Amino acid sequence: MCSHTTLKALGMNREHTVVLNVFPCCEVEMYMAEIFNGNQIYVLGDPELEIIGSRELLAQWRHRMVGPAWVSIGRKITYLGSDLNAWIAANRTDPNEKAV
Repeated sequence: MCSHTTLKALGMNREHTVVLNVFPCCEVEMYMAEIFNGNQIYVLGDPELEIIGSRELLAQWRHRMVGPAWVSIGRKITYLGSDLNAWIAANRTDPNEKAV
């Protein structure tokens, strides 16, 4: 059993958990607030998507196969809130972390 403690922010629940391997001997849980509603489908043009980037930037990312996952329904492009939150969490940068 590891002696490191689990880091938790007050007021968050388990659905906001991101697990990080900070110490080689254990996993540390970090709680992040969700920016997007995980149960909602966002369509291009929704103002919430402007947090990530403009309509043009999202189109460039899709063309280059980068950025958050998307769903094509015919010619309509949609984003799942859960995919957007996962992409944001995966792209988090902590300037206090030591380079490996």
